[in-house]
Amino acid sequence: MKSADPGLDFELLIDAANRARNSPSFVQDVDSVPWLDIAHMRDRIAHGYECLNVAVIWETVRDDLKPLIATLEPILAALPAPDAAEAD
Repeated sequence: MKSADPGLDFELLIDAANRARNSPSFVQDVDSVPWLDIAHMRDRIAHGYECLNVAVIWETVRDDLKPLIATLEPILAALPAPDAAEAD
């Protein structure tokens, strides 16, 4: 899911959250990121349409998304690409 705003790359966030879910050591190494909160919000958006609080989603986008992406960009840049890791 590519954002209309190039400063908000939702694919980057989803990639990081997916890697985190599959790697407990990654989560421990990068403990400054609220992985559990990200996973819960993703699950609520994906599966809980009837009970979404739009105000909470808007606050998250407005206040938390840009700083989170800024934190994740260098972390992900330092990791091998998912395809490269699978080839090993």
